[in-house]
Amino acid sequence: MDIRYFPFDTQSCNVYVATWQYTADLLRLEPMTDSLSTEITNSVGENTEWFFESGTMAVRLVNSYSPLMTWSVLIMSLTFERRPLYYIINIILPAILMSLLTLLVYVLPCDCAEKKSFSISIFISMSVFNLIVGSLLPETSGSVPLIGRFHLFNMAFVSFSTLVATVVLRIHHRQKANLEMSFWVRRVFIELIPRLLMMEKLKSLVNDDGDFVRRGKIHPLTSPGDAGSMKTKSVNVLDIEDVADGMYEDSHYSRHQKTDVVEDILGEIKGFGEKAKLKQKEQMKFEEWRYVALVIDRLGLYSSIFAFTIGSMYIFAESSGN
Repeated sequence: MDIRYFPFDTQSCNVYVATWQYTADLLRLEPMTDSLSTEITNSVGENTEWFFESGTMAVRLVNSYSPLMTWSVLIMSLTFERRPLYYIINIILPAILMSLLTLLVYVLPCDCAEKKSFSISIFISMSVFNLIVGSLLPETSGSVPLIGRFHLFNMAFVSFSTLVATVVLRIHHRQKANLEMSFWVRRVFIELIPRLLMMEKLKSLVNDDGDFVRRGKIHPLTSPGDAGSMKTKSVNVLDIEDVADGMYEDSHYSRHQKTDVVEDILGEIKGFGEKAKLKQKEQMKFEEWRYVALVIDRLGLYSSIFAFTIGSMYIFAESSGN
């Protein structure tokens, strides 16, 4: 039995009709027709699993013990086509639906920890479903059935989504000690691939010197109100010396002491500004790695859709050539 195209397979069998008591000299079998018509075979009763396709009859003389003794053997060659509706409804369609659920892994946000658990749940479900399918398949090691190859392909498809989800979560939750990004990562995952996938560019970038580089439409790090307040603070910092002169104009402090106070205040404000700048740079590096995770997630989505479509079409296209 050839089950390579199961459940879209066609099977052929030979039925031998003969008598071993009478030789061909005493009894000779002759077919009434060379072919069996569908109407005659279906008149016996319709089978819900097999459909009779064609059949032929022929007579052959067989020498068994002696060349002088021959027997007449009637050979009927029957060809049946399996009805695949049961397997399509109960096996193929559920497997396709579970595979399509895998695409939802890429729809979840990159910072969602359920991405990995969701893909693992689908993998476990397909593993249990594969056990049920294995009990319905013919037990043979001669070839792998078409539906078996489809399930193996789906298992690999879900495994790939689990791998991508793991990588995305690992990159999205990057540790502070590993925030430095190499040139090729920036070039490939921030500039090249987003352009190919027609993704929105990264809002802001930090160059190698630590300066901010604006590209395209950006999300500001601070709200417009914050930006205005920062500008006001800058103006106030520049006017601190004048304010201090007014405060200490009639006091007993000397001019040198006034200058020391102003320098201390300016030093404190400058320290706060440096800390804020470092924090903004660190935040932008985090945003860069999160953008890389988003690009990998989107790349996994498109590649999964392409691989699932081409792979499924290739597997089921083999059955049409049967």
